[in-house]
Amino acid sequence: MPVASDIIDHQAELARRRRNRWLLILAFEVLVFGAAQSVLRPIQPAGVVVEQTVTPNHVVT
Repeated sequence: MPVASDIIDHQAELARRRRNRWLLILAFEVLVFGAAQSVLRPIQPAGVVVEQTVTPNHVVT
């Protein structure tokens, strides 16, 4: 016959597994959300964009 402490340990183990499962699901959701955001709104590199002409020896004034 199981002792009360064995039942409590078993319930605690089940609760820990359930919590870990939810944390893994949450981490996966954050990963998918981040990937979707990077596709929809990619990060623009910081800095100054300098345009260059295709025509050689052409000066823009």
